Amino acid sequence: MTAALIQSPDRVILRHISWQTYQSLIRDFEQEPAIRLTYDRSTLEIRMPLDPYETYKKLLGRLVEAATEELNLEIRSLGSRTCAREDLARGLEPDQCYYIQNEALVRGVEQIDLSRFLLQIWQLRLT
Repeated sequence: MTAALIQSPDRVILRHISWQTYQSLIRDFEQEPAIRLTYDRSTLEIRMPLDPYETYKKLLGRLVEAATEELNLEIRSLGSRTCAREDLARGLEPDQCYYIQNEALVRGVEQIDLSRFLLQIWQLRLT
């Protein structure tokens, strides 16, 4: 691991981090909902959102929910979750996430497997 590159008071970036270390940190931080991890091909960002960020997050979430209700679109809100794909060496933890266009594909699915889910979307587009 190389030295941390501190970008701001609310985040730290580490380079040359293995996928296994990223997965271990996800498990270690499970009980720390304020900490967000983003992994992109050996670069790890650790973020702790500050109050203004949380305000905008809530406002944008309300906007998405109001717009989909007004447009009569089905929506599945998953809030915060870990989205990780080892085959792409990428992972992130959005504060809020939504399925709108592909809501029907995830309706009733308890645990979404992104690898399988993306394959389903591509198959639908090819037909």
